[in-house]
Amino acid sequence: MEEIFGYFLNGSYIFFLVLARMSGIFIASPIFGRRNIPTYFKIGFAFFLSIIVVLLYHFNYTVPQNLLEFIFVVTKEFIVGLIIGFISYMIFSTILLAGQIIDNAIGFGMANVIDPMSEIQVPLLGNFLYLYMLVIFFATDAHHTLIRAVVYSYKVVPLGYSNILPKLSQKFITFFIELFVIGIEISLPILMSMLIVDIILGILSRAVPQMNVFMVGIPIKIVIGFVVLVIVLPIMNKMIFVLLDKLSYYTFDALRGGFK
Repeated sequence: MEEIFGYFLNGSYIFFLVLARMSGIFIASPIFGRRNIPTYFKIGFAFFLSIIVVLLYHFNYTVPQNLLEFIFVVTKEFIVGLIIGFISYMIFSTILLAGQIIDNAIGFGMANVIDPMSEIQVPLLGNFLYLYMLVIFFATDAHHTLIRAVVYSYKVVPLGYSNILPKLSQKFITFFIELFVIGIEISLPILMSMLIVDIILGILSRAVPQMNVFMVGIPIKIVIGFVVLVIVLPIMNKMIFVLLDKLSYYTFDALRGGFK
């Protein structure tokens, strides 16, 4: 009887460790952690996903009997979940960066809107591109990739891993640099078109001093910016697919090199 009780007690401890990693993902991820998703759904989804993981892997892990050690292990598992969710947050923040650059180039730099889901100010076109990327994310079943990365993370970073390596911070710096460059590349066509418009308006201001270039230039830049955005939107699709492909690559690269 004591052996059966100990087996179930050890299994419940392992379940809480798995649930801790799942909870970190549901808190930091911009997909599953959005405020418009009911809390009961997020808790239930994390609960049942944890049950599936426990039944799938049959963890052979001896849980610490000391309460402080167990809390420490739970905290470490929660950190792993936060890192996985934060990587997906970085991916989606790239499109917001591109939208901010486009807004500043067109003249919408002050026209930020409040995102009711995250309760932060986001650029106008950045919010449009974010929602557009979100549609592509679910249309291409990329959310399955995120869930698959969570489940497979236990093969890369097992329960009760030793420590977090300093290499993890170096990898995040590399991720930031690469994603910043991708954000610039997404906004580059509109940036170049706005540069050409500014050059033309500068020439016109010298040729026709009586013309109010400031008043004429604002609507011209807005119209041309939207036209170029519609034209280059298929190209942006390819860049969005590149971002979504990097979701699983960055996740497993960080897990492989950042934990031991």
